[in-house]
Amino acid sequence: MIRTAAPLSRKLGDLGRVAALMGLGLLAACSNAPEAGKTTGFVKGIFTKSSAQPRSAEEISAEAAAALQRTDARVIMISLPSVEVTTVMQKLEQNGAYETYGTADRRSLTLRNGMLTASRSIGSDLMSADVTEALRLVSARRAGQAVRIYRHLDGENLTVATRMRCDIRAGGTSQMAVGEINATVTKVIESCTGEAQSFENIYQVDGAGRILASKQWLSAERGAISIQQLR
Repeated sequence: MIRTAAPLSRKLGDLGRVAALMGLGLLAACSNAPEAGKTTGFVKGIFTKSSAQPRSAEEISAEAAAALQRTDARVIMISLPSVEVTTVMQKLEQNGAYETYGTADRRSLTLRNGMLTASRSIGSDLMSADVTEALRLVSARRAGQAVRIYRHLDGENLTVATRMRCDIRAGGTSQMAVGEINATVTKVIESCTGEAQSFENIYQVDGAGRILASKQWLSAERGAISIQQLR
């Protein structure tokens, strides 16, 4: 099958809409982008609040398109509304089922089939998470209940574990065309409650069980992070 690339102006415009939608915590948009070489293209995201004007959707879309052109590795776009950051991360390494994505300034996320399991240098980091039960249901797009364990550091740099009970349910299907992703996805909602915290994770899952887009809880201080696969 021959794939014809869309004009660059169209790609950048569409990725700009993705960036804008992610900044609003949304998960669906349309785009195309080409495959290309193997060199690394990163964005240095700023993960602390400042008075500086946030980067525009056009700037972010150009960075995303450049990253897709410069590497054949997987690329994600992330948005962290609590600190008004939207940026791009490239896959750095694979450790079994876990994929680590990062920026040039060593900020990173670790995902298991698209489900967040750890973060580093983002602030109020998620040190680790037990997601086996939740991932099994979400990947299968099945309703059920799961227990999660989140681990964060407290003010004394000690690990604190938080146990969450989560109800998972599947929603409707839609078509996702973002970056080099083109797939039919099912919306899966995970509602979690603990002693002092409750939140809702939202996933868009393809027919192979891969989470292609999501809004996932990171920490009480940072809130939710949106993650969009671009390849």
